[in-house]
Amino acid sequence: LGLIVPAETGRRTYVGGCLWSEPHCVDRIVNTRDLFLGSLSAANAQAYVRSTGARFLVKDCYSPEVLTKLLGSMIIDTKHFGCASVYQVRAQG
Repeated sequence: LGLIVPAETGRRTYVGGCLWSEPHCVDRIVNTRDLFLGSLSAANAQAYVRSTGARFLVKDCYSPEVLTKLLGSMIIDTKHFGCASVYQVRAQG
């Protein structure tokens, strides 16, 4: 989904194609995959999301539902679109 976010929303994306996800494209992909699969501890997941500066997280239909548990109060709103979800996370600061 990261490939279509800029075209459809006018917002930047942290992970899309490697052309758009630099620097450290492979690290971004691996860390983001681990976040959405629930492979990170809650503390590491929260630190990772903070480090990205993300305001929204877009979960596809194939990832398990783990973000609410991992991110807790960092999530301030959730919208579901069929099996996909968009999570709004607290701004840093």
